Amino acid sequence: MKLELNHIYKKYGDLEIFHDFSISFQANKINCVLGPSGCGKTTLLNIINNTTSVEGGQKKDFDGLRISFVFQDPRLLPWKTVRENIEFVLKDRLVKEGLQTKVEEYLDLVQLKDFGNYYPMKLSGGMKQRVSLARAFSYESDVILMDEPFKAMDYKLKASVMEQFMRLWEKDKRTVIFVTHDTEEALQIGNQLFMLSYPPVKIENQFEIPGEVKGKDELRGIIKNLNSRG
Repeated sequence: MKLELNHIYKKYGDLEIFHDFSISFQANKINCVLGPSGCGKTTLLNIINNTTSVEGGQKKDFDGLRISFVFQDPRLLPWKTVRENIEFVLKDRLVKEGLQTKVEEYLDLVQLKDFGNYYPMKLSGGMKQRVSLARAFSYESDVILMDEPFKAMDYKLKASVMEQFMRLWEKDKRTVIFVTHDTEEALQIGNQLFMLSYPPVKIENQFEIPGEVKGKDELRGIIKNLNSRG
C-alpha cells in the first residue's frame, strides 16, 4: 500500500512551492524527505496534516487515517508532568487502568520510567524530545509526521534519541514521513529517501535505502556527488 499526493499546487503570494507535484510514500516504512532549508518540506507535512490548504491536487488513501506529529520543538505542556503529557493524548481512548499501563510501557521504551513525575522544565532537551516521541507513538495513529526533530541536537544526543525512535518504530512499524536536511539522519533511520529541489519543488532523486553498511556508503557517495552538482 502507498499513500499519495497527486498533482499538488501550492503558492505563498508570488512564490510557487509546489507546481503539479506528486509523491508516493510506502506504508509502514520510514519515508525520509531530504532537501535544503526552505524547500517546502514542512509545508509538505502540513498539507498531509490538513493544516495547510492547496490550490489544486488531491491526497489518495489518507482519508480516515489518524496522524500524530513530532516537531522540532517537543511542545510539551509545561504544567503537566511527563506521565500526564502522554496521558493527555490517550485519555479519551482508554479506561484508567489501560491508560496507565500504556503510559508506563512507552516511558519504559524511551528509558524515562524514573522521570514520569517530572515537569518539562526539569528535563534536558533530549529527554523532552524522547517524551515527544513516546507521546506520538502511544497515540494510536496510522501515520507519524516528523519535522526535523533532531535538528538542534549535538551528535551524541542525536544518536541517543534516534536510537529511542528506532526502538519505538521496530516495536510498532507505522508509516513515518520524516523530513530533514541531514543526509546522515536519513541514511541511519530511513527505508526510502526522496531528494527534493528548491521551489517549485521536484523530486530530483528517489532511493531505496539499503540495510547493509556498504550499500549505505555507496548511496552516501551518490548523494554527495548529486549535491555537489546542485
